[in-house]
Amino acid sequence: MRKIYLLISLFLISVGCEKDEIQQSTAEEQLHQKAKPKTLKEINFKNLPDRLKGVFDNKNLVEANKGKSSNYFGSVNLNKPVKEIIDEDGNSSFTFLLNKNKNADSNRPLYFDNLVIFEKGKKEGTSYVIRYEPTLAWYKNSKDFTVFTGNITFYTLEGKVFNKLSLKEGKPTPMKSGCTIELKSVVTICTDGGSIDGEGSSIDETCVTTYNYEVNCTAGGGSPSGGDDGGGPHGPGPGGGGDGSNDGPGSGGDDPIDFEPVEGWTPPTLPDEIQVNKTEEFEDIEKIDCTFLRLVEQKSIADILIDFFGEDALFNVTFNVVEDLNCNGNTNATGCTTPLAQNNYRIDIDKDYINDPNTPTIFLAQTLVHEAIHASLYAAVKKLNNGITPTDTSFEALYEDYRQKKDWQHEYMADHYTDIMQEAIREVHPNLNDDQFLNNYDNNTLWDWDEFYEYISYRGLDRTEAGEEYFDNAENISLYQDDTKTNSTKEPNCN
Repeated sequence: MRKIYLLISLFLISVGCEKDEIQQSTAEEQLHQKAKPKTLKEINFKNLPDRLKGVFDNKNLVEANKGKSSNYFGSVNLNKPVKEIIDEDGNSSFTFLLNKNKNADSNRPLYFDNLVIFEKGKKEGTSYVIRYEPTLAWYKNSKDFTVFTGNITFYTLEGKVFNKLSLKEGKPTPMKSGCTIELKSVVTICTDGGSIDGEGSSIDETCVTTYNYEVNCTAGGGSPSGGDDGGGPHGPGPGGGGDGSNDGPGSGGDDPIDFEPVEGWTPPTLPDEIQVNKTEEFEDIEKIDCTFLRLVEQKSIADILIDFFGEDALFNVTFNVVEDLNCNGNTNATGCTTPLAQNNYRIDIDKDYINDPNTPTIFLAQTLVHEAIHASLYAAVKKLNNGITPTDTSFEALYEDYRQKKDWQHEYMADHYTDIMQEAIREVHPNLNDDQFLNNYDNNTLWDWDEFYEYISYRGLDRTEAGEEYFDNAENISLYQDDTKTNSTKEPNCN
């Protein structure tokens, strides 16, 4: 029987918990060990020491992973702080959230990568990437790592797999036959909260639980890492002896993985609620990209684009920027959603509209929401035509009433989506760095915020029956339009 030890430091995190509220089974209570004192810090990426930044290139991509044919990792997500845990001996672990790589996402619609760097003092330590592939149900309804359900894969920085686990409600199972897993010990670390870079922004008390499992494999069964007796009881992953293979096309299995075990803990860092594809042209313009980033942090846009992410997602959407946008013959369009082959869709935003000094970021947010709804409606029709019940179960009956109408999507949107658009824009507005506009018009007796967001929701729908009725009867439209163009911010909020 071959035996390996695996302290994957399952990084199970419970935010805001009290020490005496941690729930454990009887077996886990018996195995629980007292952890050495730990400190949790959150650090802005720009304030990291140069020795840590050296892992990345000038685009914040993992340097060692560049040019690989598979297992690409994305750049560092600058919207999330780097989490550092320091033990009493001065050893540290740093956890970075990585963005999804737009060149390698098609087969993994729902996953997130954490890059982990362990250091002994300030000496160079071990680094690897953890890929979490949760089920959609866990991701949308739980996000509690004590009951994580899905797969976890460990990669070297070059993109080579050295371990894989499958978990159901927090209980691991081997990914290969012939193996059993026995829980050996449990260590829980609770912090007392702290601040981000000493700037006074507090974080909740956090408890990080690590599980030490012994993996036993019978002859021929293979271990989850493909290795022998490596790792020991104090390593975050198994030791050397892995097959060195890449988990994707063109895998060579060329070099064995030399992975030095090191003791360390790190909490997992989740991405924002939704991540979708963007082209370089889109990302290169801060005004639209940063508005988009603020928008996808909100729940409303995630609900609109629910068919475009998740392990069972049938559709992909890419956001793009083009010059002189022509949308089905309309040369004045500010946005356009186009169906492509194989359940792919592209949302184009006009470059001149973005860069126009009279276009505030709240108008860009409205355009992005408007086009996201177009993509959602295309997906609903495609589902219906393939015998799949749309996410919105009322759509089928309503569609029959609209499908023969000219420009049916806009008619449908004007009748059934303006409330959703109002909610989405109202939700994101405080995060668009538009405080001066918000504060000034709070004191304007002619200004009504409910009416304002209603006006925003009808932008682009003026040729529909409901839109014509709205613009014919609503008051103060010129006030909301002109004052927003003049006084609402045009600067992106990239922080």
